[in-house]
Amino acid sequence: MAEDESDYPEKQQGKTQSSGNEPQVGPGIQEVIGQGLRAMYDSLKAEPIPDHLLELLKKLDQPQRDDGQ
Repeated sequence: MAEDESDYPEKQQGKTQSSGNEPQVGPGIQEVIGQGLRAMYDSLKAEPIPDHLLELLKKLDQPQRDDGQ
C-alpha cells in the first residue's frame, strides 16, 4: 500500500495541527519570549566549554582503531 503525505501530518508543509482549543499568543508576547530566549542563549554562548567535553570531542575526532579500542 502506497504512503502519501496525508498519512504523516508532520510532513504536510505549511499546515499546523490544532484542536482549536489552544490559546493564541499575540505578537507582543512572542516578541518578549523571543527576546528572553535570545538573552538566555547569548549568555550560554559566552560561557567556556567544560574541559571534560573538550576531551570527549578530541576523542571523537580521532579515527577508530580496528581492534575495537
